[in-house]
Amino acid sequence: MAFSVLGTGAITAKAETIFVQQGPGAQDQATPAERVERQIKMMTEQLSLSAEQSEKLKPVLLQQMTERQELRQKMQGSDRQAMMTEMKTMQEKYNAQFKTILTSDQYTKYQANQAQMRNGRGGPRQGQGGAAQTN
Repeated sequence: MAFSVLGTGAITAKAETIFVQQGPGAQDQATPAERVERQIKMMTEQLSLSAEQSEKLKPVLLQQMTERQELRQKMQGSDRQAMMTEMKTMQEKYNAQFKTILTSDQYTKYQANQAQMRNGRGGPRQGQGGAAQTN
């Protein structure tokens, strides 16, 4: 009986450790370079990026991520609407850069993917598996 209680506790502790490492907040703990690599991988799969395009996008995405993080810190506790306006302006700046790197078809698909994510219809995220539920 004691072994089963101890064994259950060990299994629960292991499950909690795995959840902490792979749970929803795990992405936040990744370095900006790691997040950029994941984003490049996802964009390569979705948009069929060439190796040259991937290399050109990396510094742009890293700069975008850095600027977003700085803006969030600067405006923390400030007017949410003002921050959203700043974010939109920043996104437009980076979209112009993406447009010079991607083909017109890739850019159109990128824009469609962004709109889908904004509207919350991104489907199942990587790592969650399974099919999207329909109601």
